[in-house]
Amino acid sequence: MCFGAGGRVGHWFPAQRTQVGPASLSGVTALGSAVGIAPTAPHRYHAPAAPPPESAVTPETLFAARRAARAQARAKDDALAAAHARVFARMAADPAFEAEVRAMARERVARWQATQICNERYIVAWTRLLALPVNTMAADVLQADGEGPALRANTAFVGYLRDDP
Repeated sequence: MCFGAGGRVGHWFPAQRTQVGPASLSGVTALGSAVGIAPTAPHRYHAPAAPPPESAVTPETLFAARRAARAQARAKDDALAAAHARVFARMAADPAFEAEVRAMARERVARWQATQICNERYIVAWTRLLALPVNTMAADVLQADGEGPALRANTAFVGYLRDDP
């Protein structure tokens, strides 16, 4: 219950607001004053949010925001592609590292399947990829379009993609 200006009391609920006139609330207002509660305006958190100014959203600002989001997504994918390329190069040069990465990636894919935390599409794709030779696997994962970006974003190589060797 909120004491409003002129002794009005408003009841605030998420979907509705009702007010009772000052004549019927003189006792409530007097009681509030007697215990030291001053009448106030309705609480600010219940006021509806103001719409953005008309000039804030224009086609130009919307297109600029979309361009920026696309550029950010491209930069993130480029970084993932470079990280995957480093892993594939090291796998091709070091058979022990290749065996380690494949074993950890297979465990990760098995965990995805057991816990159902990943889309079946990626479980099938990574199971297929991990059975391929390194150069074929790299060609599939590093392709610029098609499934490449999705495979890099949902990778079984987590933990091996950092910059340090």
